[in-house]
Amino acid sequence: TYHPAPIIRAALDRAVERLAGEGLIIRDEELPGLSEGIGVYHALSSVEAASNLARFDGMRYGRRPSPTRADGIDRADGADQAGAADRSGEDASFLESVSLARSQGFGAEVRRRILLGTWLSSRSDSAGRLDGARRLRARISADFEALFERVDLLVTPSTGARPFRLGAHTGDPVSLYEHDAWTIPASLAGLPAVSIPFAPADVLSDGPGTEPPDWIPGIQIIGPRHSDRFVAEFAASLQDRPG
Repeated sequence: TYHPAPIIRAALDRAVERLAGEGLIIRDEELPGLSEGIGVYHALSSVEAASNLARFDGMRYGRRPSPTRADGIDRADGADQAGAADRSGEDASFLESVSLARSQGFGAEVRRRILLGTWLSSRSDSAGRLDGARRLRARISADFEALFERVDLLVTPSTGARPFRLGAHTGDPVSLYEHDAWTIPASLAGLPAVSIPFAPADVLSDGPGTEPPDWIPGIQIIGPRHSDRFVAEFAASLQDRPG
């Protein structure tokens, strides 16, 4: 994922060649936060998600639970009865209702992030872990600031891998998160960034008589703080260039 697939690398190289041909000065730089950004992002965002989504209890906010679970099992099944045996009737009813509301209203990925955020924030060493993630985020932001003293914009892949089939990463969500490695750093640093489809015809073709793929690689343009208009205009001009 951190090393772009050949067709993605070819699209990026062609964009760089086109810009260099128009007189822009090109230099190779390391993207801050490429290796550690995923861990920092998921630690901080999961804790925030667990806190923000706590309000969705089916009473004040969120979906009212139906009498049966999302999987069709009635609330009065043996597992529920066993779990409620040690609770008072009123408490059991409330907890079951909240559990059903969140189970039925949230998808698997949302529940996964709530669980991760709750686990991280409830650990005895949670303050140290989260402080470490915040320090890494601050370092990534500082690295970007130093980088933009040398360059005006960054051009990177949007992702390093080819598209995958729907559901291909269902059993391995971590591998799915890795596809965000190139776009997370800009978000952590609060920088304007845009991804655009970009691939000249000769990049998409494997040779004469071959069919082009049914997808187009994307490249990402990242700018310094408060350069939103500049980033958007540069991306538009790159797409408008012939060839």
